[in-house]
Amino acid sequence: MIPFAQIVEIDPLLEAIWTSVAFGLGVLVIAAIGVRASLRAAEQRGEHHEGAFASYGFVTIFCGLLLVAAVVLGIWAMTQ
Repeated sequence: MIPFAQIVEIDPLLEAIWTSVAFGLGVLVIAAIGVRASLRAAEQRGEHHEGAFASYGFVTIFCGLLLVAAVVLGIWAMTQ
């Protein structure tokens, strides 16, 4: 019987796992920050705090752009 380690290369598999976990957690944190900033922007707009509204709006847009970049990077990585 052939040992499992000889059939599957473990090092590239472990590298793919930890890279995927790290990338996924990063995307999750960025999405959470974007959602929180969006909610705070809506709250500040209702209270007529234009400066805070603009700041939270900028953070929301920036997080959205980072998420789009993450999707593009993921698609690029899968096609390489």
